[in-house]
Amino acid sequence: MIFRLFPIKSLREKKGLTQEQLAEAADLSVSHFFVALTADEEKENYFRRFQEIMKGCSEAEQKFLIDSLQTLKKNLTVLLESNA
Repeated sequence: MIFRLFPIKSLREKKGLTQEQLAEAADLSVSHFFVALTADEEKENYFRRFQEIMKGCSEAEQKFLIDSLQTLKKNLTVLLESNA
């Protein structure tokens, strides 16, 4: 399983746009846009870390980790909804 993310920064650079130009095109302030870029880059880092963990696992270990994550996510959602 391979996750591929296309961070906004690299796509912006491929198009030859500055942050200001992209922010203007998206009708956002540059400071607002910078926060979004940081969040996207952080998310990409999580996926990279996940990929590295999965690379070192057997197929059985990968299945166990995925099943465990799904269960954790489901329980977290239930917990957060009950606290809302």
